[in-house]
Parts: sequence; C-alpha cells; structure tokens
Amino acid sequence: MNTTTCVAAVAVCFWVAGPAHALGRVVPLAEVEARHPAQINWVTTCGDWRAAGQAGVYRVVHATLNAQSLLYVQWLYTDGRGINKAAHTLALPEVNNDHAEIELTRLRCDATRTGVVVRARAAFGHEGTNGKVEVNVFQRPGGYRFGRR
Repeated sequence: MNTTTCVAAVAVCFWVAGPAHALGRVVPLAEVEARHPAQINWVTTCGDWRAAGQAGVYRVVHATLNAQSLLYVQWLYTDGRGINKAAHTLALPEVNNDHAEIELTRLRCDATRTGVVVRARAAFGHEGTNGKVEVNVFQRPGGYRFGRR
C-alpha cells in the first residue's frame, strides 16, 4: 500500500468514526453544558472567595456521563450589570478523567476559613471499592487539594 492510499484510508476512517479521544481525557464543563445538559444533576453555590482584586461565590457542578461522575468548581463573580460570570472553572482531573470510573453520591459543600470543602461518598469502579473524596478549594482561582479515603 502506498502512502497516498494509506492517508486516504485514515481520512475515511476519521470521517466515518469521528475524532478519537485519548484515554484519560478530562471532560470540560463547556462540553457537558453544550452536548449533555440533561446530565447535570446537582448545582450549588457555597462560600465566598476573594483574590487578585475580585470576589464572588463558589459554584459546584456535578454531572453523570457514561455512568461516571464529573465534578467542577467555579469561582463566580458578578459583573457591572449584575450578571454572574466564571472567573475560573476547575474540572477536577482526579474525577473527570473519562476513564476514572468514580461515582460520587451524597455531595455537600461547606464554607471554610480558606475557601470551601466539597465532600462526597465515592464508588471507585476500577478498584471495586467504596470510600470518600474531599476537595479543599482555596481562595485563589484554580487552587485546590484532592484527597480520598
């Protein structure tokens, strides 16, 4: 098979199957909102943040896609017209990896002195175990620490 034939075959496969996604792809919130909005099943605001001259509240978003949880934290601020906007959106790679197989239940968000803490029960599909996850989210947009037990 010559190079032209090989390239043409790959192009046809790509056209038929669509783009391939690498294993371990972190699914962004914008994709969930645009392509799977009905899969968003828990949204809450909790706690206040202040950093780099901005201030606002945290919003936590949970979705279930392909039988696994996706978890996002947003640092929201209110613009001059009274519209909430995201200063930053964190897609937690420890959970949102499209092959993580983590199912979160009993989510809750509590304000702390340093930001918020998001807690949930977790079923770890790859390991066949249950436990808990805890995400400490800090004032600086994007700052967090992930833990599991």
